[in-house]
Order: sequence, then C-alpha cells, then structure tokens
Amino acid sequence: VNDYTTSVFMESFYSSIKKGASYAEANRKAKLDFLSDKNISNTKKSPYYWCSMTYYGSLEATTSNNFLWYLVAASLILVLFFVLKKRGNGTLT
Repeated sequence: VNDYTTSVFMESFYSSIKKGASYAEANRKAKLDFLSDKNISNTKKSPYYWCSMTYYGSLEATTSNNFLWYLVAASLILVLFFVLKKRGNGTLT
C-alpha cells in the first residue's frame, strides 16, 4: 500500500469515525473523499493505490457501556451511603 495514499485515507477515515460514522461508512467515505480530492493527481487515484483499503469486521456500530457501569456504581455508592447513615443514627464515622 502506498504511504501517501494510506496517510490521506486514514486521516479521512478517522475523521468520519470521530463524527459517529460506522467503520464501513467511514471506509466508503474515505475512498470517495480520496477520489474527489483535487490536490491528488489523477495517476494516484488509480485503484492500484486505494483498493486494498477494505474493512473487515462487523457492520454493526459499536457502543460503549461505560456510562451504564458508571451509573450502576454511583447508584450503589448512594445506597451504601444511606444505609450506613441510617445505621449510624445520622452520623458517619
């Protein structure tokens, strides 16, 4: 894979990922952006330079469950706080 093509392609790919696109969508958009870039010569737009950029993996968007875990942990801490407060007659030691 050509180094220049890879750098341009990956910059566009990760930019799309940061904007919330799925990996497959980001891959497609990066290819289209590469082909429509006026600063890249037509000889570099040959499929020889970019066709190896394929996405392998699940087409489903991945989501993070970190928020759910933080919410559960905060709830448990609050419950524990109130249980200890009630047992200690209003004082925590």
